[in-house]
Amino acid sequence: MNSESVRLFMDRAKRTLDGLPLAHAESDGEATREIARLCRYVAGSPLAIELLAPLYASGDSAQTLLNALEEDIDLVAAAFPDLPARHRSMRTVFDHSWILLSHEEQALLACCSLFRAP
Repeated sequence: MNSESVRLFMDRAKRTLDGLPLAHAESDGEATREIARLCRYVAGSPLAIELLAPLYASGDSAQTLLNALEEDIDLVAAAFPDLPARHRSMRTVFDHSWILLSHEEQALLACCSLFRAP
């Protein structure tokens, strides 16, 4: 994963703390590698990074967050109670977006998700 996603993650985590240092990451190479693994797991998705960074800033390790995501993607929800419910988790964002598509668009997108084995 490119360092852009890691930089976004760290920026969002720091914003959560209003500029205070991230005690468990600032100079720790292993923590940075864990963050990179977490960013890879969510394919660098800015939305996922926005949802995960505040949890990291509150003290959860990147590995803990990765383990939680592997168990249940719905487990990680936004730490921002003022967000609309449809923006609080990856699943609700995708579900809401799916509903906004026409039947033709849904069918086309569903076809794009199927691959034949060689």
